[in-house]
Amino acid sequence: MVTHQKNVCLYINKIQSDLNKHLLILVSCFNLYIAKAQYVTIPDFQFYWFLHSNYPAIMNGNQLDTTAPALATIKNISISGGTYPIRDLTGIQYFYADTSLEIISCVITNFSSLPSSLTRLTLSGDSLNYLPPLPQ
Repeated sequence: MVTHQKNVCLYINKIQSDLNKHLLILVSCFNLYIAKAQYVTIPDFQFYWFLHSNYPAIMNGNQLDTTAPALATIKNISISGGTYPIRDLTGIQYFYADTSLEIISCVITNFSSLPSSLTRLTLSGDSLNYLPPLPQ
């Protein structure tokens, strides 16, 4: 009887050990997914260059770090197209503290969404094919 109880205890310990390993793997995979989700690729080179030049603390290569503390300090954004206009503003929606957005002489073809904190939008000399819903 003692041997049987010992075998049962060993079997239960093995099951617990296996469950712990699987749980650790699952948690690790979830953490990798969360860590990966904080970065958003900026597909437009001109917009990337604008962000990299003006807000380097929020960029990691051509990716915007959506958890960067510096995002909380960016309240007014003014983008001017110039010789090489910006066409795609993918990523602008992550500027959650931005209250004023000014876009001058750009050829925006992808304007997916706007920051929810936006209270003022100024467009000048732009060719817009589409304007997303404005924040309430």
